[in-house]
Amino acid sequence: GFKPFPDDTPEHKAFNQAQGEEILRVVLAGSGETTVVAEDLGVVPDYVPPTLLKLGIPGFRIPMFFREPDGAYADPKRYPRLSLVQPATHDHPPLAAAWDGLWQAINAGTEADASRRELRQIMAFAGLRDIEPPREFAGQLHEAYSRAVLQSASWLAVFQITDLFAMTARFNTPGTVAQTNWTYRLPHTVRELEEDPVRRQQAETFSRLARESGRGC
Repeated sequence: GFKPFPDDTPEHKAFNQAQGEEILRVVLAGSGETTVVAEDLGVVPDYVPPTLLKLGIPGFRIPMFFREPDGAYADPKRYPRLSLVQPATHDHPPLAAAWDGLWQAINAGTEADASRRELRQIMAFAGLRDIEPPREFAGQLHEAYSRAVLQSASWLAVFQITDLFAMTARFNTPGTVAQTNWTYRLPHTVRELEEDPVRRQQAETFSRLARESGRGC
């Protein structure tokens, strides 16, 4: 089994890297035609990215976590090709919820300046730098943000269904024990989604954006 050392010395780091690479090679050998993706989020040792690159394993690109020195979102068209881009994961609030949280902070006067800056940075990432941030993550902003993600340089793009439909429900809050974690279900059946004009339009818009980015069929 994998028995890592603390990454406190060059020797320990080298051991962890070598053992981790050995295990990943076993995973790759047994994966068949299944694509292996590394969830390299949180605190990532410096030897992990080059090891993933060496093995041809894509890591994650979550836009909010990849910033320029001034805090602006990194240009998604400069993401490494060997990566998977995703607006948010199951451990994060979906885009619409995060957006709503920023406005709530502004309205409450708590960290208002930082929240306004973040709204602007999200607008810039979506290519809407010169437009005033709307109150809701919907319509033009939702489409533009989805387009930016889909047109990124990443090999793979994945959306949670909550981000595809700009919903605010969250699947999981890490570090908490609650009845709401991992229990959320869509309030619609597939048939109801097809019959709802708003959801149908969102799905058609996403399908068009995927095709325009070269990712759709």
